[in-house]
Amino acid sequence: IDYVRASAFHVARRFHWRGRERPEMVGNEVYVFGVSGVSKDLSVTIARFLRRGRQLGIPFLLEPASFVLKDLYQSPGHFASWQFLEEVRCVVLLPWDLQLTLFPELYALGVPLVLPTDEFVASYAVQVLHSTRKMFWGVNSVFAGRIAGEWQRAFPFEPWMRIGEDGAEDSTSAAVEPRSQLLHWYQASDFERFGHTLRFASIAGLLQASAATP
Repeated sequence: IDYVRASAFHVARRFHWRGRERPEMVGNEVYVFGVSGVSKDLSVTIARFLRRGRQLGIPFLLEPASFVLKDLYQSPGHFASWQFLEEVRCVVLLPWDLQLTLFPELYALGVPLVLPTDEFVASYAVQVLHSTRKMFWGVNSVFAGRIAGEWQRAFPFEPWMRIGEDGAEDSTSAAVEPRSQLLHWYQASDFERFGHTLRFASIAGLLQASAATP
């Protein structure tokens, strides 16, 4: 890990989530982490669900529960410190690629992690790629390329998501439904291979998993 994921090794040596040893050291903040700009629409939806849930008096959403939505309530260029993340209730991570350096770092911190299900990510990624052609760089066709060789025969289709491109019908992935194509590659990612994470399949499920789970 010190060679492959050096930053995670650094975090594991210097920081740790306080709630494991001393629950009283943990606050009520749920930190919702997404990439600035791209996940803003999703953050707005979370804020609307949260407001409505509080109006209805749903117990686990009422104060002192606190949701910090990075996209909405943090100034541009703001970064959460590791000291802050050591004392939050949990972190909700909305992936913007199939591999993120941040994920093994948070995993090494030991903070409870709340992630979307693979089906949720697949739908979200396809929408983002279709509307912005940005993010999800691991499957983004802007980096498409191939090196001929025997190793390609093990894969049923290429990783590049050629959504809305001219000539896409000529690609090796043309006959594959986009969500199925992304799921094939996403299920090999750290998000799916690392265990002990909470999952949500909807915004309501996100709020419940992050604020109501003991």
